[in-house]
Amino acid sequence: MQNQLHLMGLYEPYDTDGRFGPMTRAARIAAVDLVACRGDNDMSHDLTEPEQARAFLDDMAMGRFMSLHDDGYEG
Repeated sequence: MQNQLHLMGLYEPYDTDGRFGPMTRAARIAAVDLVACRGDNDMSHDLTEPEQARAFLDDMAMGRFMSLHDDGYEG
């Protein structure tokens, strides 16, 4: 999870420790906000529903949201 969040530009690499803590939580919230702002209806999840929340985390782990990260590269 932390590696994927890092690749999305939401988590610093030196903080990756494999443990869920306040920085991971903040990065996951930022990922939800990023998907909500830049995503489309196919990417939306109702995170109040446990199955949808799990699907969101699975989609994130598979890199489905990587196209939403703007790293400044247009190539």
